[in-house]
Amino acid sequence: MRNTKPKLSPAPFGPSYPDFQDWRGASRSFEGFAAYVGGGVSLSEKQQTERVPAAWVTVDFFPLLGVKPAMGRVFAAGEDQPGAPKVMLLSHATWQRSFDGDPSIVGRSVTVGDSRITVVGVLPAGFHFASVGDADAWLPLVPNKDQRARRFQHWMAVIARLRPGESPEQASAELRLIAERIAREDPAYHAGASLRIKPLRDVSLGTCDRRFWRCSARSGWCCCWLA
Repeated sequence: MRNTKPKLSPAPFGPSYPDFQDWRGASRSFEGFAAYVGGGVSLSEKQQTERVPAAWVTVDFFPLLGVKPAMGRVFAAGEDQPGAPKVMLLSHATWQRSFDGDPSIVGRSVTVGDSRITVVGVLPAGFHFASVGDADAWLPLVPNKDQRARRFQHWMAVIARLRPGESPEQASAELRLIAERIAREDPAYHAGASLRIKPLRDVSLGTCDRRFWRCSARSGWCCCWLA
């Protein structure tokens, strides 16, 4: 999901954290929402450090997609909250390449940047989420104090899953009403903004597992943004 604000930005853009919270709390057309951000981290192992692509996701990201780990677990409730223990997931390829496929990797602490972070799981081979590329490290998305409070900081991307029987048109109409309410409450940064949805298959291309995306499309997946 993304915002579109004609006055300040003619192109679609992602929501702020307060936007995301409002969408998730007010919408009844979707089974759930999840947010993500792509980037990179320094991963150290065996006295070697490499810069690897990474993704930060809300804890409901993998359950919403129906992704189960090859080893260990995905993120648990509360692990995307400030002060939570630092945890991460590894891609299957990174587990093989950087950790020699060590079956005892789950529960081990590895160095990510300046932090020691516990590996809680390894994602299945073949899992790719094209919107963030081939991420090697997956971490909980933990907004800081300012990001939690500032509606004008648009920095996230959002996916959602329609409830069975709901049409994209019904969901779009509901989201427009939510956008109008937010615009009334925050005219300085949301005047003229609306919400749009687009099937995930239309924006997440590239190295995605085709069976996964076909299944996802049939199940009512979409991306959302402000426009």
